Formats: sequence, C-alpha cells, structure tokens
Amino acid sequence: MSVPNIIDLRQRTKTRRECLKKAVTSALVGPFFLNWLANPTFAGNLIANTYATPQSPAVKLRDLAAAKGKLFGTLMYHSFGGWNGTQGQISTDPIYRAAEVDECNWYVADGDCALRSVQPHSGSAYNYQRSDASNAYAVAHQMKWRAGPLVYDVGTFYLPAWWDRLSAADAQTALLNFITNTVSRYAGKVHCWQVVNEILRLNSAGGVTSNGVANLRNGRVVQKLGAGFYDLAFRAARAADPNAILFINDNTLENNNRSTSIPRRAAMLQLLDGFLARRVPVDAVGLQAHLGLVNSNTNDATLKAFVDAIAARGLKVMVTEMDVNDSSAPADFPSRDALVAEAYARFLNVMVPHSAVIGISTWGMNDKESWLSSFIHRADGLPLRPLPLDSNYAKKPAYTAIANAFG
Repeated sequence: MSVPNIIDLRQRTKTRRECLKKAVTSALVGPFFLNWLANPTFAGNLIANTYATPQSPAVKLRDLAAAKGKLFGTLMYHSFGGWNGTQGQISTDPIYRAAEVDECNWYVADGDCALRSVQPHSGSAYNYQRSDASNAYAVAHQMKWRAGPLVYDVGTFYLPAWWDRLSAADAQTALLNFITNTVSRYAGKVHCWQVVNEILRLNSAGGVTSNGVANLRNGRVVQKLGAGFYDLAFRAARAADPNAILFINDNTLENNNRSTSIPRRAAMLQLLDGFLARRVPVDAVGLQAHLGLVNSNTNDATLKAFVDAIAARGLKVMVTEMDVNDSSAPADFPSRDALVAEAYARFLNVMVPHSAVIGISTWGMNDKESWLSSFIHRADGLPLRPLPLDSNYAKKPAYTAIANAFG
C-alpha cells in the first residue's frame, strides 16, 4: 500500500539520545557517564552496536535470501528528497543507512520516479535529481533497484493534481511521455518497474468492467482514459526497457478473508488472463502483504494455491510491502512480538520456498518508520511493533522469523 503524506514519526517521539539519557538517569549512573553519553559519536556507536548485537543469526538477511536465489529488501524510507520535500533518512541517519545496507540487496524506491516527483508542475522540465541519487545509492551498495509506481492515482502524491485538469488526449500523452522518458533513462539500471498499483476495487461489489474484468477501481485514470490505458502503460514501459521486470502491485490478496481477499484473487487472475490474451507485457504480480495476526482465516493451502495459479500463467511473484498489524495484540512486548513473528513465519513459509517468488520486501525495517503508526492506533496508546527491528534498531523475533524462513 503506497501511502501519501506519511507523518515523520520523529516529530512525535523523543530522540534516541534523549531516551538513552533518561534510562541511564533512572539507573542512577554518575554524571561522568552522562557527559560521555551526551557525546554524539558515543551515542551513535552505542545504537549501532545495539543493531549489530547478534540477537538473531549473524548472517544478514540479504545473504540468506541470496542463498535461496531470492532478493530481500525494504522501502528506503523517505528515500532521497523525502516525502513532501523533507530530507530523507538515508541522507540524515547513519544508523538507518547501516541497517539498510547490511540487510538488503533490493532497494525499494517508492515514489522517487512518480510523475509528481519528476514533473511537479504541468509543462515543467523533467527533474530526475531525486531518482538519480536513489539509483546511484542502490548501485553503489550492490542493491537491485525496484522503482515505481509509474501509474498510481490514489491521492495526488504520485499522480499530481495538474494532470486532472488536462484533456483526455493531453492526459494520456503526458503519462505515456513520462513513462517512456523515465523508464528509458534507467534502462539497464533497474531490476523491476511497478507499472501500475492498486487498480482493483477493494471489495467484490460493483466497480468498473473493462475488457471483461470486473472490480477494477473507478479511479482518476479509469475515469479519464479508460481501463485500456493500463495496457498502454505496460507496452510503453516494455518499449523503453526490454529487459526490466514489469509488474502489477495490489493489496489484500495475501489474506484469506472470504469477503475481500478471495474475490480479489479471482479478479486479479481474471485481469492477468486478459493481459496475457492481449499480449500485454506483464511479468510479475506484487502482493503487498500487509498482514494481520494469525487467526481462523489463515490458510496456507489457499495462499499457495493462489501463488500456484499465478505461476501457472508463466508469471513471477513478489512480496512488496510486508508488515504485520499488531494493534489487536496484547500490550506486553514479548507476547506481541511473538504473535507478529508467527504471522511473518506462517506467510513466509509459504512464499519463500515457492519457485515463482523472486523477492521479499518489508515496508520499512524499524518500527518507528512504519506507515501503520500514522494511520492505525492501539486502544492502549502503545506504539505498534510491526517490523523486523524495533525503534532502536534492535532485532526482534520478527527478524528471526524472516531469517529462519530464508534459512
């Protein structure tokens, strides 16, 4: 789920150094040590060592994934340039950078190549400063670069408001020119392009029917250009880069809720059949994997059957935005972390062994950066713990569950 306007969680939390100082003070450690702690270099090294402590396997996730012929990565949070023009964590947080480089061989550059980022104003020249820096960083750290989405029309963070004011003909030209210029710029430098994102309607009732496929979301692109534009988007991307993997990404496909996921799986397979019949160059399907805790709907067999069905069509599968919503879990961290780890394990024990699955990525690496914290709140007011590392970069049971799935 690509989400606009994510709030910088640092504005709502104490700095790590403040938290450390408070902890030390409460333990009645002497003033000499407090002065030592206040030194920025010492504080940074202390937290770096917290991340490096072998609470889970010493081999990094990127190495474990590579040994299985897979990729492991994460959203490089705020990336270069950040959300809404703010500076990103890769640019400002050395410990964040160390964790990402240590663990990942797949750089997820969400939004860096969106139309709003590249051409924020109608008629303005394309500006690739942000995406160039993102790509260069990935290459420098031996990471495959996953870019996009090229077409995503929820809100205006990816598809800017000026696009809506164009005529249908001009709007189509603007999007196709953007896709062609952007994809060709990085031809040979990108692993895969998320061409379209979240085009399925959330539930099974209503929605647009186009090319024989029901339940397409009646969004801005469909309203202005028709659902046939999605075919054009994939074709333009393939023409600009014959070798990159082109994929469609969507949500609520990985769960087993009969009222949502089961109909959406059928709709996705029907959509893929239409693409393939029309020879649209789609190579893979991205499952966002915003998971819930294991419950009565958890069914490994039906999940595997869905992945099998995608593979039977000659397509690959990616896990693109994985995290676990723990808002309903018990308050105490050990119990909660165990339930989150269980959800990761159950899902990944189906996905990792499957030959069609080429990569696994989380939607962030540490809890303080999770998008969930901006949109979902626990009744007890405690912070969510949905990701592999906690807010101080310590490895949690979720990390171990991911490592074990690759191991």
